[in-house]
Amino acid sequence: MPDTPAAAPADRRRPQEAPLVVSLNSSGIYLGIGLGTVIGGLSLSSGLGLTYALGAVLAVVALAWLVVTARAADVRTTEEGR
Repeated sequence: MPDTPAAAPADRRRPQEAPLVVSLNSSGIYLGIGLGTVIGGLSLSSGLGLTYALGAVLAVVALAWLVVTARAADVRTTEEGR
């Protein structure tokens, strides 16, 4: 295996899978845009109070997701570095 840091992007660690990584990334972006449109439309039809509350809940969920995935990445990086 080439000398690639453990924190390198997946397309650099496995160059043969770069097209798959790019397509999955694009699919995730499109899914997020679609879900955001649906959730935003539903919350706006319910009133501004619900829109702000839903925005706060989604922000907390996103922050929790970042914390969990960052910790998982730290554990994987530590295990690969041994």
